[in-house]
Amino acid sequence: MPELKDISFASPEVLRDPFPVFEEFRKAGGVTWSDRYRGWIVSSYDAVRFLLSHPRVSVQKVAPAVAGMPPDTRAKVEAMQSILKDWVVFNDPPNHTRLRKIIQRGFMPRNMRILEPKVREMTKTLVGELPDGEPVEFMEAFAYRLPAAMVCDLFGIPRQDAVKVGDWSMAVTKFILGSPDPERYDVSLESLLLMRDYFAAQVADRKANPRDEKDLVDALIDSQGEPGGMTDDEIVSSLVLIVFGGHETTANGIANAVRVLCQHPGMLEDLRRNPDRIGLAVEELLRFDGPSPFITRVASDDVDAGGQTIRKGDRIFIALQSANRDEAKFDSPEKLNLTERRGCPHIQFSQGMHTCVGAPLARLEMRVALEELLSAFATIELAEPPAHWRNELLARGTKRLMLRMTRAKID
Repeated sequence: MPELKDISFASPEVLRDPFPVFEEFRKAGGVTWSDRYRGWIVSSYDAVRFLLSHPRVSVQKVAPAVAGMPPDTRAKVEAMQSILKDWVVFNDPPNHTRLRKIIQRGFMPRNMRILEPKVREMTKTLVGELPDGEPVEFMEAFAYRLPAAMVCDLFGIPRQDAVKVGDWSMAVTKFILGSPDPERYDVSLESLLLMRDYFAAQVADRKANPRDEKDLVDALIDSQGEPGGMTDDEIVSSLVLIVFGGHETTANGIANAVRVLCQHPGMLEDLRRNPDRIGLAVEELLRFDGPSPFITRVASDDVDAGGQTIRKGDRIFIALQSANRDEAKFDSPEKLNLTERRGCPHIQFSQGMHTCVGAPLARLEMRVALEELLSAFATIELAEPPAHWRNELLARGTKRLMLRMTRAKID
């Protein structure tokens, strides 16, 4: 294995199985400098939690990175930054506090209870379209389609727009999630601008033609009558963010869960017989192999962590997946345990004030997806070994997931 400072998380073997590498980083102390990424890899559970909550660790990491870019690239990133600067995930308090307070109104438990029948109805439709006994590419046939449709329902926009909205979201990942694609700046900028224009039109139409049935878009618009309410630009940017976060991460979460269960057929069968355990199983599946390997931060001042001094301006790569496999916090963390895992909680959705605001919806979609898939199919198997992994630092998942499923017989 290369020295830790030279490790590439984009190498094929690490993309396939990053967990042995994460273990080596934890053994080295949990906070390790990387020459390759010109920043700190934070891999231990305690250091991850500490830095996620530290007031001198900032989420405003796009703008500082722009200065060293070539002029052409800098112009494209600055154009994207005109939208990204209003994303709550790229804002520190007090602006973060103001934006999050408004956005989270759409993700309260009451909203999830209202949305669950729509999630189940769409899930049943997609499950009904899956072939019986024939190989199917699960990402395109199911994993991407469900969260795209649910974002449309959350916003009260036509479901027929789900495909183009989902495609835009996928294109934006190339920049946001750290793809090495040389076209990432052009592709992401084009899609961000299309999304901005689409949602600006939606907001303008909603203002001109108010609806009786309120949704998230209305909640954001209604905030404008309050002190600290959102501007039109902030509303549009927030809608773009929710599409991006609610589509990509949830799709990978669903697919990763199904893939892992296929690799543990006994546990899959136990869940089929005991569907009441699926909610708990979702949490363990997120811990074991969740969709977000890293999130990034930048030090706004010097901060000590894991025996190291992180200097002001240093980039920080916080390894959520590594923290969730930390042997100092979890018993036998390398083993999937769907029934008896107790104690230390996973932090796949981050923690503290930056906990993912869309986590309740992601959990709902994952649970309902597994409930309906396991109810409809007597067998779910890998039709071929996963081989096409996403080459993005901030995303964990397969580009293709070929499954073969046999429908349960109805007595």
